[in-house]
Amino acid sequence: MRRYLWFALLFLPFLLAPFPFYLTLLNFFAIAALVALSLYVLTGLGGMTSFAQAAFMGVAAYATALLTTRAGVSPWAGLALGLGLTLAFALVLGLLTVRLKGHFLPLSTIAWQVALYILAGNLVGLTGGHTGLTDLPALALFGLPLDSPFRYAFLSLFLLALLVLLGPALALRLATTTSVYDSGLLDRLLEAFLRETGIRVQVLAVGT
Repeated sequence: MRRYLWFALLFLPFLLAPFPFYLTLLNFFAIAALVALSLYVLTGLGGMTSFAQAAFMGVAAYATALLTTRAGVSPWAGLALGLGLTLAFALVLGLLTVRLKGHFLPLSTIAWQVALYILAGNLVGLTGGHTGLTDLPALALFGLPLDSPFRYAFLSLFLLALLVLLGPALALRLATTTSVYDSGLLDRLLEAFLRETGIRVQVLAVGT
């Protein structure tokens, strides 16, 4: 039950309501945390190291903003299409880099991220340069426009709490030696861990 205390984050906008600046920082915190959670899926579950998460975040953000401001697509549809375009973009980059081994894989992801950052900063006519795009239409939820940091914080924090709960629910991976794996000790420890946290652990024996 303690895991559901993450939803207590939804009370933070009320506490910070008199401080618009800190409300904006709170939204930035929630969005950055969502990006960081994606590293759990890629590195924690997939076992691959990547430093290009911010690049994919930027591609999705620019795609969504351009679709809504230039093409007149609704914000929610633009968000869905932006995610789809980012998925296609990530697939292309993955096909180019996934066969790399050792240090070359993470180094290549750093190179992609730096290259995309420079590219976005110089395409001023398309991306607005380092200033970014302005006059973006607000998302609306159940007819209520999320047109202020206070309102938007509820959506960003709810998504953060939800994904924090769902992420560990997939499973954690624990690499251990064959002797520890065969001893039966982990069976007792992980059973107690599961009862306490609700998180399952996949055990991988990696050698002696």
